[in-house]
Amino acid sequence: PLQWNMTAIEAPAAWDAGCTGEGVRVAINDGGIDPTHPDLAPNMDTACSVSFVPGQPFYTEVGFWHGMHVAGIVAAADNGMGVIGVAPDAELISVKVLHGGSGPFGAIIGGVLYAADPAAFGLADCDKADIINMSLGAVFNKRLTGAGYLVAALNRAVNYAASKGTLVVSAAGNEGLDLGQMKDVTSVPAESGSGLAIAATGPVDWIGMFGEPGDV
Repeated sequence: PLQWNMTAIEAPAAWDAGCTGEGVRVAINDGGIDPTHPDLAPNMDTACSVSFVPGQPFYTEVGFWHGMHVAGIVAAADNGMGVIGVAPDAELISVKVLHGGSGPFGAIIGGVLYAADPAAFGLADCDKADIINMSLGAVFNKRLTGAGYLVAALNRAVNYAASKGTLVVSAAGNEGLDLGQMKDVTSVPAESGSGLAIAATGPVDWIGMFGEPGDV
């Protein structure tokens, strides 16, 4: 009952209908997941979890728990403790692309390609992810030198994932920008390829200085 977010999206009704994420693989492309966490361990595929951060393992580093936070929202197990995820029976793959809260676009692109096609990276025994979750992003001016190449590369990576049957889900961003009006600004990977961008709300649908309580 303390998880207002699950109530808001009527997750309990979905669970009662048998929609628990069973048989679905979700790659959490983020800062890493500790495979020993009791809420996450039951759903972790450690054998296929990887890191695109040189010198760092796929699990999270001390002091930066964003990837685990996201993994818990997605698929914390229904084990009578901690929290429960939207899809408590989904399988989690940790794809580490951030370290200390940031990371290069090369790692992010590589993580998308890997999650959608592990065999291309030499892991033929690993199944692809059905969904890639990226609660990360960057906003920049499209006129920056080289920006076009970056946008194109991200588009190709997300579309490649789609061609493999993998849905890429990205955060719409924390900036509150009206990207429809800001023609020279782009947010990636939220606006990349055929992916899906997701915004957020709160317990009372508060959206900051530009809205009032009760607004969505």
